[in-house]
Amino acid sequence: MGAGGFALAIVLRVAYAGAMTTMLTVRVDAEQRQRLRARAAAEGKTEAELLRAMLERELADEPLASRVAGLRGSLTLPRRTADAWRRQIRRRNWRR
Repeated sequence: MGAGGFALAIVLRVAYAGAMTTMLTVRVDAEQRQRLRARAAAEGKTEAELLRAMLERELADEPLASRVAGLRGSLTLPRRTADAWRRQIRRRNWRR
């Protein structure tokens, strides 16, 4: 990246940081930090950007039913079940 590109990156970061109004400190263990670093690097984001995106997803006002809609019917069980738990799950599984 040339000097002009570097200066632009700094200006953009300062402008973006200016939009943030509060700071939050979160303590994580070493393994969590390593996993956070690895995922951020894989997605081409900073750790802070990744955490903000994760928070936004988790705090969205989206009902649980729509968040897990893609999982509906993914449970498959054999038709005949001897186990009481399996029978109950079978009864509640909409796909049958």
